[in-house]
Amino acid sequence: MQKQRVYHYPDVNMLLACETICNTLQKNIGDLSVIQPQWSNEYVSDLHERIDYCIDHYLAIDPEKKLRHAAALFMSIQEPALRDVYFLKKQLETSFKEDKNLLNDILMLLGYDSYLDETFEKDPKALIHLLATFKSGLSDSIRKMIIDKGMSPLLIERILGFYEDLKFKDMVFDAGEATEKEVSAEALQVFNSIYNEVIDICKLASCYYHFDTLKKDQFSFHKVVGKQVIQKYFSSGIN
Repeated sequence: MQKQRVYHYPDVNMLLACETICNTLQKNIGDLSVIQPQWSNEYVSDLHERIDYCIDHYLAIDPEKKLRHAAALFMSIQEPALRDVYFLKKQLETSFKEDKNLLNDILMLLGYDSYLDETFEKDPKALIHLLATFKSGLSDSIRKMIIDKGMSPLLIERILGFYEDLKFKDMVFDAGEATEKEVSAEALQVFNSIYNEVIDICKLASCYYHFDTLKKDQFSFHKVVGKQVIQKYFSSGIN
């Protein structure tokens, strides 16, 4: 008898979500290894390798690993990037409220006018273009001006860092490509095991981050999978 899945998602979506959560675990390993000592860098690397093996060996899709990793990376930092760019916009609107013309010029130069609305519709390409425009529009004079008005240099650097993380070319993320592929009982057993392991991570990490909504959501399996409903093709590079 064919072994049953313990999850209700297409296999590839489930595994990509596991990879995304694994990335998030890595980013927060300093906090989480304190409460769960077995969550070490070695453990995260091993989990990554097992997820990669499942996708490559059992599903045999997306041979360009860098594309799949880029998709997982995007999902893991999308919300933090949106949080920071939106917060900075509110700071700018508050600090430059007495000079609307200057405020409008700054928002235009930093890409807010052209791309912000689309980013909140979870359009990945819009976020990449917003971050790229932010980087190119942030001249030394604009940077000094907004820092003098009280903007955090660390916040600005973090936003620039998101752009560097997401600066890739020809990223393809089509999670529906292999959802109908038949897999063996052996594969299902491994898939179920990885899913249960990652769900346990989610339960503990989301509990630890109960009062940090952003991080808590990054360890919510169904919310991470939900982001994969948007299947985008990144067919043009970001210069």
